[in-house]
Amino acid sequence: MKKLHLILLSSMAVPFLLGASSKQETITSCLDLAPDNEVFEINLHMNVNTTTNPITKSGMLELSNDKQDDITKSEQEAFKPVRECLMKLIG
Repeated sequence: MKKLHLILLSSMAVPFLLGASSKQETITSCLDLAPDNEVFEINLHMNVNTTTNPITKSGMLELSNDKQDDITKSEQEAFKPVRECLMKLIG
């Protein structure tokens, strides 16, 4: 599985966990932006420290596809709307 995007996050918001932001975006609405005829995987890893004030959050969002070839720039661009939408939810 080749990686399409690897995004390090310094903070993540609760709307991602609830499935909506102030703009009523949802994970499903973000996935609707994916290119046709693709199989892909999304992984989110979060570290949260509630012993600090303010709470500190860090993590990683990763999108992978099922292709074995190197990811082209056009393939990366095709997933850009998905990536940007997900970042709004968790950013």
